[in-house]
Amino acid sequence: MEKSLKNYKSEILDKAVNLMWRQWSSLGVAGYETIKDSFVIDPEALLLFSSTFARHDARLFDEMLDWLNVNGAFLNIQRLQNIAKQYQLGDKRVIGAISAILSGRSANTLKWKKLVSPLPFDKSEHLFIMPDRRPLPLTGKSNPVFEKYGLKRGEINTRGYSKPFSQHGANTLLLRLRALF
Repeated sequence: MEKSLKNYKSEILDKAVNLMWRQWSSLGVAGYETIKDSFVIDPEALLLFSSTFARHDARLFDEMLDWLNVNGAFLNIQRLQNIAKQYQLGDKRVIGAISAILSGRSANTLKWKKLVSPLPFDKSEHLFIMPDRRPLPLTGKSNPVFEKYGLKRGEINTRGYSKPFSQHGANTLLLRLRALF
């Protein structure tokens, strides 16, 4: 049976979102199966990748924000900026909005403020996108922080279920080494 390009695109998007769920869950996000492999997860690259693809799953996006509230101190902002620049990875407006949210909540305010600078934008767009590429309708009050970055989204709904990263397994090796030093 011949698959259309549209079907492949949808299938790849589903696989990307499932991979992000598994990786974030392995780091401590609540709500999905964890990876039981012996792969080290790169949290900065995962955040940058998620800034683009987690827009297709609002719950994953908010759970990621919840995890960053708990564990964001262990992310290396300079490394995140270098990866973004070198590999052209991530959505700068989304990363800026996330950083603005975290700089207002986190104990590491100064750390996240390095990434907080609203970028010029031609027109606002919805943060969350449905699989068919249509914007997810906005429900409730719009979030003013994301609006400054030209992104429309409702209120942030973190559940507070994220936990500190595991002290075992290869998945969290980078985070554990950072915590050690």
